[in-house]
Amino acid sequence: MKRRLTALGIILLLPFIYVVVLYFINRNIQPDLLNVAHSDKPEQSVYFNTSKIYALTGDIVTFPGVLLEPEAGVGAQSYDFISATKSKYDFFYASSMSDCKRPVCVVDEDYVMTIAFNAKLPTDTEYTIWFPSEFCEYKVFVNGELTNVSPTFKAENPRFGQDFTVVLPASEDGCYSVVMQVISPVNYINSKSDTVLFGATSRLHWAYIGEEHIGLFMAAYVMFTMIFMLVQLVALRFESVIIPFVCLSGMTCIVSSFMDDRCITTFIPLLSARAGAFTEAIVKPLYLLSLLYFTVGLLKESFPKKAGYAVSIALIFPLLDALTFSQFEILSEISLVVSIAPYILCGYTFVKAYEKKEPNATSYGIALALVASNLILYTLTYNMLMPSKFAYSVGYVVWSVAMVTILGREYAAQSANESFYSAELSRQLEAMQASENAFLNAQMKPHFLYNTLNTIADCCVTDSKKAQKLINSLSEYLKLILNLDNMDKTVPIRHELELVEAYTAIEHERFPSIMFANDFPLRMPSIMMPPITIQPLIENAIKHGVRKSSKPGVVTLRIIENPDSVEFFVSDNGVGMDEATMKKLFNMPKENQSIGIYNIDKRLKNQYGKGLTVESTPGLGTCVSFKIPKVI
Repeated sequence: MKRRLTALGIILLLPFIYVVVLYFINRNIQPDLLNVAHSDKPEQSVYFNTSKIYALTGDIVTFPGVLLEPEAGVGAQSYDFISATKSKYDFFYASSMSDCKRPVCVVDEDYVMTIAFNAKLPTDTEYTIWFPSEFCEYKVFVNGELTNVSPTFKAENPRFGQDFTVVLPASEDGCYSVVMQVISPVNYINSKSDTVLFGATSRLHWAYIGEEHIGLFMAAYVMFTMIFMLVQLVALRFESVIIPFVCLSGMTCIVSSFMDDRCITTFIPLLSARAGAFTEAIVKPLYLLSLLYFTVGLLKESFPKKAGYAVSIALIFPLLDALTFSQFEILSEISLVVSIAPYILCGYTFVKAYEKKEPNATSYGIALALVASNLILYTLTYNMLMPSKFAYSVGYVVWSVAMVTILGREYAAQSANESFYSAELSRQLEAMQASENAFLNAQMKPHFLYNTLNTIADCCVTDSKKAQKLINSLSEYLKLILNLDNMDKTVPIRHELELVEAYTAIEHERFPSIMFANDFPLRMPSIMMPPITIQPLIENAIKHGVRKSSKPGVVTLRIIENPDSVEFFVSDNGVGMDEATMKKLFNMPKENQSIGIYNIDKRLKNQYGKGLTVESTPGLGTCVSFKIPKVI
């Protein structure tokens, strides 16, 4: 119960504090009102404080459906443009730039109009007007002179709207007549502030520069976040939570970027108005869908899947509202209600996850609370003259930080798991290899003993003295071999040579005509090698080489020491073998077949990665060699 109350505190109290604080900050930064639209009394001056920024208010004269251009000139002729034009064309008074967009202004699916206002200001200061991005195409005339024009004015595909500033030219009497010819597609949706700002050039310049710097910062933030997420996507190799993670981070970046026109045009300088409005419209429903996708991937044990499916399907309403550019009021109202559902569902999931002490629940809950706060704050400040649009980005930035933190934990957990399982796999493989070597070693012992005991049995009948010598040699051999543990991976080379000496003594008693020769270094290298490796090769040389030849047999064991390894060669002058027979030596032996060559080759490969090398010429003999590295 205590954890549930804590979770509710995070999801409810934190947004409340966040919204209250930022709401009053927004209230305090609102510009003063400047009622400049005194078209009937152009000689009346307005109060102006050069240290402040003002928002245009009053009756903005709007001429619907026409683009009217004032005559060039200064003074009363230009300043009386409004009075002279009102008598010739229909007009209405608008309270803001957005209020100018009325059905009467629509011409061929575009808002077309001329907007005008007059102002008389103190003459000792240079002034600047900051126009919002409410319209895509514009021409601005001040005192009859063209001062600014959009790059695609009256073009078929206008660019995405962006706010801009106009410096008012010097005026001896302080009278200014501002006329704007504006065009904008009917389905162009712009969610930015529609306030025209006035100020002294020095004061407004720094505010505009500050906005530009924040826009560039947001662009850099978006680029960094996207690159970071893509790198982590590759690093984490498409884990279950990572794909929705990257999707959501991408949508977060898009949402953040659309808080500022400069950020949008930084990425897509030539973005058209229709494409920009369409993209901006579908950001919200796609973001909500990716938010659900990420939540179910991160907190799958607590996420109510049935409710998630229902909300996901319901998000089709905001998507349709976006696709129709909010032209249907009933659809917009339904979309508003549906857009709240994902936040409620994600909040419920967080409370459940926090109660269950799921990893990352706290970071997720704090970030979710701030993102939801952005939505509430946006709704509360929507009608303000100059809402702090970057205050809305705080939650998204915090959300990105939380995602990076969660991603770091996921990466650390994955790295720890990989290290553990890698070590465990190595241990298991080593144990399996040791078991396989032990099994192969155990196979070698009975193989040799079986042959030797058969020989002794024969000698007991034909030559008892020879049988006695064989038994003595076998006894010596068994003393050596019984001290060997099957699980031993290596033994000293001395031990192997003692086994070879005991074995060749037995074989020499059995076959006196066979000669055994050794070619060893003056100083025997002190290395470790797999047990019972040389003796089976000598046995094969006797059984399959020299014994099948009619000439006197010679079996030679040669050891060569290299700087980094020791090479062993067992050669004979027996019958030799062809290529096909040599290949069969390394195949898995069938039942009752010799296992010597296959056994030794398998153990050497298990331990050193390289097995036996066999060279043979029919009629001349065979040489089998292998190499033991000095350091493993």
